[in-house]
Amino acid sequence: MMTFIRKFWLAFLTLALVAPLAPTAAEAQQRGSNRAQTEQDEALAAQKRGDVLPYHEIKKRTEAQIGGKVVGQRLRNTNTGWVYELRVMGGDGKVAFVLVDAASGKILKAR
Repeated sequence: MMTFIRKFWLAFLTLALVAPLAPTAAEAQQRGSNRAQTEQDEALAAQKRGDVLPYHEIKKRTEAQIGGKVVGQRLRNTNTGWVYELRVMGGDGKVAFVLVDAASGKILKAR
């Protein structure tokens, strides 16, 4: 019986000491929101500098080359430069994942 009580109090004290150190859900969400905003700001600045082609231009070129409709997109800054990650649905209903160099519009990879 004494062992149970001792384990209970040890667990209770550990939780009481550690719980205040854990970030709240709101804090974690705010950090994620700040990171997303920073990525958006960087992408907008890159487009204004001319480092990135506008999305509508990338979309038009990719749809013409792949022969489908872009159904999803994301702009990422990688260690090799800005890249659009596109999901393109073909006429047969299959979705292809396409990487496009954001500066040149060149298709880097399609699968």
